[in-house]
Amino acid sequence: MPASQSEVLRGLWALYQATNGSEWTNATGWSNDMAPCSSTSSAPFGVSCQGDHVSSVYMRRNGLAGNLPTQVRD
Repeated sequence: MPASQSEVLRGLWALYQATNGSEWTNATGWSNDMAPCSSTSSAPFGVSCQGDHVSSVYMRRNGLAGNLPTQVRD
């Protein structure tokens, strides 16, 4: 079953917090009230969408540090 939008948002925010997001090279659009894949805002840096669903997160060379949280391992 696909994740709900609130689960996706919690997972993205968990990624930000667990990998020192405030120190990333580019954290444009990342906030605890972001609306990824919304028609009213652009996706956060590194997040790709297909329609209104997150299809991938690509953060190569963006200064992430730490471990992936359990919410985004699957």
